[in-house]
Amino acid sequence: MKAFYMIYLEGMNAPTFKHATFESAEQEAERLTLQTGYKAYILKAIATVEQVKFSKQFLEQDPQQHEQFKDDLPF
Repeated sequence: MKAFYMIYLEGMNAPTFKHATFESAEQEAERLTLQTGYKAYILKAIATVEQVKFSKQFLEQDPQQHEQFKDDLPF
């Protein structure tokens, strides 16, 4: 995943739009500041954290060759 930028206006709702470049975020921050009069913060995402509920690891190189995968469903 590539880093992205978001604009937060002081005292307003959480940002929702992801800007791919700093320049795009900077232009939007200037536009919003002129429009609203609020101070704009340019935020940069530097990391992600997520919970993984399931993790699968096949112990054979080709899982399709395993007997369990050769037949139709067992029920």
